[in-house]
Amino acid sequence: MYTFLSFDVGGTFVKWGIINEFGEIMEEGAYETPKHYDNFLVKLGETYKKHPHISASAIAVPGVCDLRKGAILYTPNIPYLTGKVIVDDVKTFSDVHCFLANDANMAALGECRFGDENPYENMTLVTLGTGVGGGAVVNKKLFRGNISPCELGHITIVVDGKKCGCGKRGCFEAYCNSKSLQVYFKEIIEKEHNLLPIDIYKLAKDGNVLAKEAFKVFAYYLAHGLANVANIFAPEIIKIGGGLCEMMDMYMDDTMKYFNDLIYPAYKGLVVVEIAKLKNRAGILGGAALCIEKMIDYA
Repeated sequence: MYTFLSFDVGGTFVKWGIINEFGEIMEEGAYETPKHYDNFLVKLGETYKKHPHISASAIAVPGVCDLRKGAILYTPNIPYLTGKVIVDDVKTFSDVHCFLANDANMAALGECRFGDENPYENMTLVTLGTGVGGGAVVNKKLFRGNISPCELGHITIVVDGKKCGCGKRGCFEAYCNSKSLQVYFKEIIEKEHNLLPIDIYKLAKDGNVLAKEAFKVFAYYLAHGLANVANIFAPEIIKIGGGLCEMMDMYMDDTMKYFNDLIYPAYKGLVVVEIAKLKNRAGILGGAALCIEKMIDYA
């Protein structure tokens, strides 16, 4: 049986899993994303050394990758990864092959392969977390090129809007990442606070009107981003993954009301929006799917 070590690197946490060829997670864990590249490699190496019998590995990062060289070209939320040829560094502590991919691209592949018994021919995944990412499956294949595509988090939804971590203004990511909920709540209560998104969610669940209003603002901007995605790809379905999908009961109804008003009229009623089946495990399962595609499907 093939087993794979898959990493999903986020701006806050690094998730990892040991996954077999059937998409079964045999072991998993997470740790805080290190502040420096040297420490990042140390933690990565420790996990590899604990699992020496894997068949292959995959690393997903929140940025643009050169898929031929195994190099990270740009990671706005983890700047120290930019420019690193990470697959070469992995060779210093592991002999197994390492595949590199954008995190949302990898999550889309995982959702497509393991999320549904009958995969959609055309599916787009939008991931909501520290950043906003995207990946698309077109005619049952991951949409890809020489560099990782689908930086959906950096489509413009507000002209001359808030500054994004990428340096642009008005990006989808600037309005729908996890920090945006904290900003909306701050603007509504008109004072500083120390609440995390999960705290605001709990307040909303308990009926706090102001916390609910923060989620309504979030839903408004999310709908604009999703409508743009629908208008570009016209997929059968848009799935939402990432950590914030766990809070969907506080924003999805409002999101869909706005979305149905914003989508291109010809597509109305033809594009389904739902929470990804794999939720925030899509990334690590996508790593296994990538290894399978590279090692087994076309062997």
